[in-house]
Amino acid sequence: MKRYQKVITLFLTSSTFISFLALMANWFYLNKIGWLDLFLNSIISTENLFIIAFFLVISFFSIMLIFMLPSINIIMFLNKDDEYILKYNEVRLNYVRIFLVIATVANLFFIVSLFFSNDYYSFHLNLFLLFVLIFTGWTLYYRGLKKIVSQDLSFKKSSKAIWKKIEIYVVFPFMLLLILTFYSLSFYLVTKGLKSNGESTWIQLVYLFFIFEFIIINSVVPCFIYFRSMNEKGWFSIITSISGCLILFIVIISILVPSVPSIIINATMKFSGIKNESPKTYIVNENEYPEELFELDLWNKRAIKDSNRFTIEGISMYSFGETNLVCPKNIVTSYGNSLSNYFFDKKEDEKVSDELKELAKNCIPFDKKSLKSIGMSKD
Repeated sequence: MKRYQKVITLFLTSSTFISFLALMANWFYLNKIGWLDLFLNSIISTENLFIIAFFLVISFFSIMLIFMLPSINIIMFLNKDDEYILKYNEVRLNYVRIFLVIATVANLFFIVSLFFSNDYYSFHLNLFLLFVLIFTGWTLYYRGLKKIVSQDLSFKKSSKAIWKKIEIYVVFPFMLLLILTFYSLSFYLVTKGLKSNGESTWIQLVYLFFIFEFIIINSVVPCFIYFRSMNEKGWFSIITSISGCLILFIVIISILVPSVPSIIINATMKFSGIKNESPKTYIVNENEYPEELFELDLWNKRAIKDSNRFTIEGISMYSFGETNLVCPKNIVTSYGNSLSNYFFDKKEDEKVSDELKELAKNCIPFDKKSLKSIGMSKD
């Protein structure tokens, strides 16, 4: 096992692997904005490769942690062994199983509420479904845990037994249901509703249900792995098993929801400083970059008296090596729209992507030495 640990560590920290991650992020980003011509510069230049790779890993695991929030919270609540209950690990696993059942019910209710989202009584329906979900959840937790813990608690002092019952049947279920509520709200954030593009409404609903069910199941897989292995295997084995499952999950969900890799790469570029959406004013030398390249409406171009220089306003979409790709400010909105995914509407996705690349044609790749920033521009 130690030999494998050493090989894996050497591979993950090798300069070849780090360069591969950085170049992959560069290629994906430049392809998205239609400027693959600059990719060759990123291969030649080794500047910032480690920083890009570092923030790519950070962004990747940040997204993974968001998906895995249920497991993280459940493990935090139930990690400590209980001196009052002999079969506490079985209690833990039951908590997770019941959480999975309730999450599936919540997913079903979400689909129902989405179907009636434009109905006059949709608000009252959502409140009713929420009440049914909470009642169902507490009932399942009580029935699912009573047989395991009642016998152990019957031998304890009445006062301690009462507090332990409150913890097991009320506190923990309440916290888990609260986690589920916040987690389910994220579904509303990533769903732009049903599309009236000719695709059957029921097909859309079924597709969304299975995508979210896939996310829910994978969000609790680390719990099962951790609780089943915590007393049998070492930390490295547990982490390796969980990491393998999570990486496979992210790969599959990226295929099902194409906006996920876009969000990861966008975060990488922003955190590493390669992309900066803050509008700035730049001084340009007309001898190097003729005024005709810059349309007045796009760049807010202004001449500087008694000189062959002028100012423009733009944002730095890609600053790497000796190149700074400066774009008009209106590209920010189009780029933000491209980070969202339109379920069942590939034409809309392609339209948004084409609009971004069309706007990016107005961008100018400057040599960093010939471009001077004089501060933030006014929106």
